[in-house]
Amino acid sequence: MTYDKSEEKNNWPDPTPEMMESQEFNAIWKLIKTWDICVPEIDGDGVYSGATGNHVRAIIDAIKNSRPETIKNMVKKLRYESLGGATRQTIVEKLDNAISNTIT
Repeated sequence: MTYDKSEEKNNWPDPTPEMMESQEFNAIWKLIKTWDICVPEIDGDGVYSGATGNHVRAIIDAIKNSRPETIKNMVKKLRYESLGGATRQTIVEKLDNAISNTIT
């Protein structure tokens, strides 16, 4: 059995319509739309192709997956009345940091 790299490429998800309307998606797209991109694991060494929405989606997904907690989860936790002051303060600090570099 041979390994077909095109099968792996087809597993890159397309961006959703909601993603394509987001400021984050469009900011990344504006930056990379003229780039030639080489993904050696998929296309092979030295094979370049034009940027696609799938590349933008991969970037957005990678950033989202690198964050253990989303802002939405942190806000939900702040709503619990039983939170102690130190826990609440820690969440607020994480939120403050996340707000400055959020991709939704």
